Amino acid sequence: MNMDNNANIDNIEAIVEAILFTTGKAITAEKIASIVECDNKTVKRAIISLMEKYKLTEIQAKSILAMRLSSLAHMEKIELENEKKELLSSIEDLE
Repeated sequence: MNMDNNANIDNIEAIVEAILFTTGKAITAEKIASIVECDNKTVKRAIISLMEKYKLTEIQAKSILAMRLSSLAHMEKIELENEKKELLSSIEDLE
């Protein structure tokens, strides 16, 4: 996939997002740039765009880049379990 600096940022953003959410290990912006075959500046712009999209701070974004996918999945599972408890409690209150 040969993308130059003028490539559509939305496409690069989507690719970067997919890489971040499917990789099973920590990955740097430089490695992503190598995979996508574009410059680091473009990847960093895509990451900033994703930070804005998901309302992340720079520290949160760097942490996500460093986390393993399994850690993210575990955090999501805990969040869903907490939401389930809240919903069950709300159902009990309605009965």
